[in-house]
Amino acid sequence: MSKLISQLSQTGRYGYTLPQTAIDEYSTDSIFDNLKRSKPYHACGLNEYDVYEYFNSLDLKGENSITNGADYTLSILDDISKLDGFTGIHPYQLADAGQGAFELLFTLRHMLCDMLGVDMISLGQVTPKQSLMSIMLMIKSYFASKKEPRNKVIAVDGVCPFAVKTLESMGFETVSSTCSLDEIKHLLSSDVAALFIRTPDDTGVFASDILKITQAVHDAGALCVLDGKNQKSLSGISRPGEMGFDCIMMALCDLFDIADKFAGDASYLVGVKADLVDFVPVPMVEIDDLEQHYFDYDRELSVGKPNEFYGNFTSWIKALGFILSQGYEGFVNNAKACKLNSEYAKLKNGTTSTVNACVDKRRIDE
Repeated sequence: MSKLISQLSQTGRYGYTLPQTAIDEYSTDSIFDNLKRSKPYHACGLNEYDVYEYFNSLDLKGENSITNGADYTLSILDDISKLDGFTGIHPYQLADAGQGAFELLFTLRHMLCDMLGVDMISLGQVTPKQSLMSIMLMIKSYFASKKEPRNKVIAVDGVCPFAVKTLESMGFETVSSTCSLDEIKHLLSSDVAALFIRTPDDTGVFASDILKITQAVHDAGALCVLDGKNQKSLSGISRPGEMGFDCIMMALCDLFDIADKFAGDASYLVGVKADLVDFVPVPMVEIDDLEQHYFDYDRELSVGKPNEFYGNFTSWIKALGFILSQGYEGFVNNAKACKLNSEYAKLKNGTTSTVNACVDKRRIDE
């Protein structure tokens, strides 16, 4: 058992001594008696290095009690991603020589579609900017096909400022708004192309009026885009597609406990509903009449290829491995833990949060 800091103390050992000040004389008469020490204070005799080592060890113990399981999962997924069958393939090799990799991507795509309640998912993006640009290009192409010139995007508070700058760089006019239904209705017009929102936000607060908000946006002829950074708190409980979202963007590491997106193996997904399927980036993995997987580039309305190759294959392996290891119950338990954390944040910060919208809809298959 580790010793307490007082047990590590040694007489005559000093840490840091504060420099002398210009105040030679001082009085404690103005301090209430109940706030004064009745006995002299005896500080622990430790040097600076020992103090640092003590508190650093406490910090490591606290972290390890939480992350040991996650580290174990990551190590297994890392081992899986390094199997010879995965590391020995090349992006440009013939399709019939990589059917296992094609099947992995095909299976992952359909599982993610079911989890998020969307009709098609693209996994070719490796940066958030690529994800957002892919979505907005699809939205722009969608309204161009309907001959409706729309160039405004309502960005709800909580959306990353970087995303707002990206929208502006693409020629969209951004309008800021709170998550208030009345305010969003007031801003809706024939010029609005989309509503961009992050819910739950980074404080764990969920937009309880999200069904009414998305319905109002659709009534105005616009589309709804979700930044799914915090979607883990709803996985297995509700699905963005059933909340009324037409597009969703998120990093795989935000939904699954796989390697961090800053470690060089980031992968982002873009999910869309049926109206935007024709505009999804290429290539898409499909199955021919001989039940062979292949890359489908023959999509006339596609917005193009977002990446030089096909995306981050290592992250796809880990994501599918995580899904299969967790199962339906695992995702539900993860979501409940996230909800519990948000309740602690609510009590501490005095905010309100509800995660009750769409819970009566069909859940993802086990």
